[in-house]
Amino acid sequence: MSIHVFLIPSVLCSEDLRQNVSATLDNLLQFYDSNLRPGYGGSPTIIKTDIYIRSMGPISEVEMTYSMDCYFRQTWLDERLAFNSPNLSTLAVHYSLLEKIWTPDTVIYNGLKSHAHTITTPNKFLRICQDGTIYYSMRLTIKTSCPMALQYFPLDYQICPLVIGSDAYTDRETVYEWKQANASSITIDPGVKLSQFNLIGHPHTNYTLQWPSKGSLKVLEVKFQFRRNMGYFLLQVYVPCSLVVVLSFVSFWINREATADRVGLGITTVLTLTTMFMENKMDLPKTSTSTALDWFFIMCFTYIIATMLEFAAVHYFTKIGSGEVDVTWAEDEEEEEEKSFKQQNERVKVEYLSGVKNRFSKREPRESGSPGCFSSKKARHRKHRFTQPHRTLIQHRIHNVMQKSEEHGCLLCLRCLRGDSKYRKLLTMRGSPDGINSVSRIDKVSRIVFPLTFTILNVLYWHTCSSQKFEMPI
Repeated sequence: MSIHVFLIPSVLCSEDLRQNVSATLDNLLQFYDSNLRPGYGGSPTIIKTDIYIRSMGPISEVEMTYSMDCYFRQTWLDERLAFNSPNLSTLAVHYSLLEKIWTPDTVIYNGLKSHAHTITTPNKFLRICQDGTIYYSMRLTIKTSCPMALQYFPLDYQICPLVIGSDAYTDRETVYEWKQANASSITIDPGVKLSQFNLIGHPHTNYTLQWPSKGSLKVLEVKFQFRRNMGYFLLQVYVPCSLVVVLSFVSFWINREATADRVGLGITTVLTLTTMFMENKMDLPKTSTSTALDWFFIMCFTYIIATMLEFAAVHYFTKIGSGEVDVTWAEDEEEEEEKSFKQQNERVKVEYLSGVKNRFSKREPRESGSPGCFSSKKARHRKHRFTQPHRTLIQHRIHNVMQKSEEHGCLLCLRCLRGDSKYRKLLTMRGSPDGINSVSRIDKVSRIVFPLTFTILNVLYWHTCSSQKFEMPI
């Protein structure tokens, strides 16, 4: 019985409250004209605004836009909706009431493609206070334009504005203000993270915008300040490009006779750098303005092309022959050796014939053990020795290479890894007489000049880009 005693008053109170709210709304809207703003003909209506940002992104350099998901909140005073009820401090009403009351014609001046969320129902919230203050909130996805300065890309800062104001009312009719003048009216959710940017600030202000056809308008502006993350570009662009340039410097340690190796290395590095450049340019707009990344690629291209031009100079001015053997010189040497052998053969032949003639003139018996026979054998041996096929210059070089290769392979590898200067000097001295594996002085100088200047330019590049001061509004 006691349970019914407590339930009946509760039910009666709920029913009375419902009837009270319905009667209050009917009385408020009975003579209400939604076509007229509050205080029509008097002072301007003040609309206070604040934004709660749930997420941001993506930010597109190609389209020069950015997007964000937020709760857009507006508060204004409409004395026609004021009510006096001891049981009600605020009225939380359905969003359908928005069609029956006056609402600000707020627009985003630099907006491109924004929409209100309607799943599963329109994400709108409306409350009316006793003094007629209306609190209106809705969830929006806003996509706005963001004029970007890409001169220092990817070491850049970007400032993306959001401009809010009235579509038709001038500053004599509506005035837009931030809800909290001395504090931030822009609240960022702590979980907001961007893939390529860090949000470092969001100062907001209000000012008067002069419109030629409408007059002066009071608008609100918030400037989102972004700083680009360098992690992706360091790992995917700068470090690989620098390594490709360093790889092109390896050609200075390849002997000038290895024409195919050095040219192939240069072409490979050029093609690799070109591919990387084209892939990174796809994410940027096609503008005539060069970026910091473009200048870095230009510097890398310059060094790679310079290595190929350096080898062309070495090949043209210091290298003899076709790269393997100096054929002309080898033929001259071979002709000289053949001429020398012919002269020796002629002398042997004359000596042999004169000896035979002397023996026949003396008519000495030819015995197997006689000195004459021994002389004859000795002469034939000398003749055979000088008339046997001589080795050419190329065969002589092959023989030298075979002799040099007799050293134990592990010992060769160990000395090569240790970089023994005496061993390298010995191999150079052994190879120099043949004209093989020679090193140009231009290559020796380039081994120092190219890496040193590339390092210096990198230091200047990073110092210049990182020391730029960007004007950030307060």
